[in-house]
Amino acid sequence: SVLVIGSERPWLEAAALLAGAAKVTTLEYAEIDSQHPQIDTYTPSAFRAAYMDGTLGTFDAILSHSSLEHSGLGRYGDALNPWGDILSLARAWCVTKEHGQMMLGLPTCSKDAVLWNIHR
Repeated sequence: SVLVIGSERPWLEAAALLAGAAKVTTLEYAEIDSQHPQIDTYTPSAFRAAYMDGTLGTFDAILSHSSLEHSGLGRYGDALNPWGDILSLARAWCVTKEHGQMMLGLPTCSKDAVLWNIHR
């Protein structure tokens, strides 16, 4: 099973299914109505509730591209938090199976900066 963090367009979900994932779960700030039988979708509050009541399960792999750098900046209705990106990564680790894998795509530049409220 694969968790996709952040998905305005389902290209990571499609790639995971093409690679043989039996189930893909997408975590996105906006609600997504997926009709695909192998894709489940969650908002952060629903994801948190499923984790807390033990119905979420764990994932073999986590995929995220150009998403975590937005966490904690408030752009998508999330709470302001200077450690939002680090906390999001830590939360992903909490739902990853032992020896699970992560593919993380982030923007890079020559100096560390926060471009308010776009990304880090």
